[in-house]
Amino acid sequence: MRPNHSRICILLASTWLLAMTVATAQTPRFQPLVTGQFPGSAQYVEGLVYVGLQMGGLVEWDPGAETTRRQFTRAQGLGGHFVQDLAWSGVHLWVATSDGGLTAIADPGGTQESLRIFSSAIASLDVTTVTGQLIGTTERVYYGTNGAGIGEIVSGLPGAFYSIQDGLIDDTIDDMVLSGDLLLVATPSGLSRFAENTFTNYPYGDADTEAVVALERDADGNVWAATRSGVKRWNDETRSLETVLA
Repeated sequence: MRPNHSRICILLASTWLLAMTVATAQTPRFQPLVTGQFPGSAQYVEGLVYVGLQMGGLVEWDPGAETTRRQFTRAQGLGGHFVQDLAWSGVHLWVATSDGGLTAIADPGGTQESLRIFSSAIASLDVTTVTGQLIGTTERVYYGTNGAGIGEIVSGLPGAFYSIQDGLIDDTIDDMVLSGDLLLVATPSGLSRFAENTFTNYPYGDADTEAVVALERDADGNVWAATRSGVKRWNDETRSLETVLA
């Protein structure tokens, strides 16, 4: 299972790179939030920041008011208490938990907000990471598990499930990111690239493949990776990670 703080680290690194690019025009300001807690994952959605806490629960933070608006637990409708990862697909805020599968929050923070728990088989899984994107009119979501591979949800309906029997390099998923038709998956054994319904694997034992701690997609669709040697960007033409910050 990936360390949850790694996504926050790669977001900070990406922010630093952007700040260096525009340093002549403006000075970035880092604002503390959810102080006194132990955040494990964070996601920005429509002016609000959602933070999964390592001690349990999900916090909704208002940067403008610099205060916590609400905190979600099972009592407020989450499927599980221990939040592992968060993803905004453009339709739902997806909450992955280790003890209750997935929860999809529609219109988070809005007047039509609602929570839907994905139960049955999903609820019994330790969900380590989730990623999603609105592609055309279709919401496509993938969730990774601790030892049971990858599941797919298409516009709210359960889709395919993938494991090592389907070509996935490892059934334990550390992190993954969806960018258009490309799904890049980080596992303890190496990287898996999933596109056109085919897995291509890059074991960490290969000379030009190194362990990935976290993956993230930026607004332009670029895939960023945090590794032990620095921040890198995935080049899908060369099928390799290119060093950006070491």
